[in-house]
Amino acid sequence: MKKTLKRILCMTIMCVLFISVNADVCSAEESSVMPRLTGIDLQYASLTIDENGRALCGCSVLAKPEYSVDVTMTLERDGTAIKTWTGSGSRVDLAKPYYVTEGHDYQVIVTTRVKTLGGLYLLSYTIESPVESY
Repeated sequence: MKKTLKRILCMTIMCVLFISVNADVCSAEESSVMPRLTGIDLQYASLTIDENGRALCGCSVLAKPEYSVDVTMTLERDGTAIKTWTGSGSRVDLAKPYYVTEGHDYQVIVTTRVKTLGGLYLLSYTIESPVESY
């Protein structure tokens, strides 16, 4: 009787663990999952253009504690760079205005170079904002 009870209890625990692990996997697949990036906890690019042609170009990059970053944010018009801003450190937040002209597509491109605290460059990541037409 005790062996049967132990087996039932063990099977119940295993079923609960199996279901909870599968629930976590399913919820992760349904959401927008960010890839793991070496040396970076956060990387974000944005672009908004108001009715007067004032573009607000933005980016945010957060390095993991043992790394730092060099960030280049570029505003492109029809695929050609028209303005560039830079920043470096363990956290880089840029929000820069720039007036644009009508009849073009604009996009912000952010390139992040990850380096060790000793200054050794490891790798580079590039992200893009959605294209905005004005």
